[in-house]
Amino acid sequence: MKRDTDWLIFGSGLSALVLAERLGNKGKEVVLINPSRSWGGIFGGIGINGEIYDAGMTNFEFDLFGEPADDLDHYSPDRKADVGRYVHFVKSYLSRFVQTAPLPTPRMCFGAELVDDLIISNRFDVVHTLSAEVKQKICAELEDILARPNPLHPRTKNEPGSPLASTPFEQVSRANHGITFHDLFIEPIFGKILGIPTREIEGVFHRNGWAPLFYPESLLSQFTATPQSLKPTIFRYPADPHFGAFIARIASAVQALPSVTVIEGAKEVVVDAATSMLRVGERSFSYNRLAWGADPGQLLGPDGVLRAPGRRASLDLFFLSVKAEGLAHRFAVLIDPETASPFYRITDQSVCAGEQGPEHKIILECNSNNWDEQSPQRNQRWEAALRRYGIDPAAVLSCERRSFNGALCIPSHAQMEQFNQRRERIAQTFSQVTLIGAASGYVSVTLNDHIIQALKIANQEGAL
Repeated sequence: MKRDTDWLIFGSGLSALVLAERLGNKGKEVVLINPSRSWGGIFGGIGINGEIYDAGMTNFEFDLFGEPADDLDHYSPDRKADVGRYVHFVKSYLSRFVQTAPLPTPRMCFGAELVDDLIISNRFDVVHTLSAEVKQKICAELEDILARPNPLHPRTKNEPGSPLASTPFEQVSRANHGITFHDLFIEPIFGKILGIPTREIEGVFHRNGWAPLFYPESLLSQFTATPQSLKPTIFRYPADPHFGAFIARIASAVQALPSVTVIEGAKEVVVDAATSMLRVGERSFSYNRLAWGADPGQLLGPDGVLRAPGRRASLDLFFLSVKAEGLAHRFAVLIDPETASPFYRITDQSVCAGEQGPEHKIILECNSNNWDEQSPQRNQRWEAALRRYGIDPAAVLSCERRSFNGALCIPSHAQMEQFNQRRERIAQTFSQVTLIGAASGYVSVTLNDHIIQALKIANQEGAL
């Protein structure tokens, strides 16, 4: 017997929204239930004093590694390399809703210098600012690394049984970067963001842990007459005042579809697997398929919830409005790996958007453990950090701080195993449920991944 609804979609993220748009365009009967009152999660932005600010550095990244593939049904969020292989589907889909332009290369603040960034942009300009003594030390360590076998070389990371899967990142980084380079750049930025030392995660999680892992050959070449150039990381920003403007366009397209019913602000949701029914307050919906993009634990109910696994890092974000004349440097994104400041990333949203107005929206990010609002040195630390980035404290027109508890996952194999066990239990209990968005995979956190997941289901339903 055909049920009232072909697809019931529960969630407020991009995967839920994109899936509803695609299925609704195909004429599928869809009920989209949003447990929130907004769309897109962090990608949608944050309202501050009547303005929409990005939640830190938010951008499109379409030029990822991997040969483009068309077999979308084989996409898996658990295979990290898959995002790069299928990202062209995201680019094509979003072209209907947003136009983008490349951002200027992110910069790095190191000592008294601003140079092109090393951490997320694969640029090595910062090594040329080092003293002759430090350069010599780094070179000697890299030459020693290359003179002997290196079972922890990054090229082994995708091989079955790779030692990177069980070796602490500190050991892996030092085995490829040398102690001096690691202690200058890798350890500080890692600790500033996640609040733990690099020895506490496995090397295979290096990018998920917010720190790069370079080949020693690439690093050593930077000190020669023929430095190796890595593929540049290109970030793009929409032709809009804030990043999430395109999300509202997708939401409007969904609202206009006659076969899609949208319910927002839903609370007290109960799913009955035996009858394929979902209850929201006093309303009930039957379904053929359910796409679930919220906390998977809700599906199991209060007696069967498997706790969401693992440690997480909390973040404090500071949203500033600053007079343009109070900015000594023009940058889109600035990375700061040094402990001289509590902030690890500064984003000028106005530069990202290509705006030339008298005021700039600036977002500063730090691990919550690095900021004490009650400290007697609070004002001194604050003003010193702003001046470090070329921001005149007197030019700050407004500032609002928001705390985000557990915003970042601290990855580990043990936590991944816990997540997968919960996912398997849900699959056994709910045969008609498809987990989407962050509910679908331990490393399912990126915009690209969430959209690819939705397009994969749409493809299976003939609605791509």
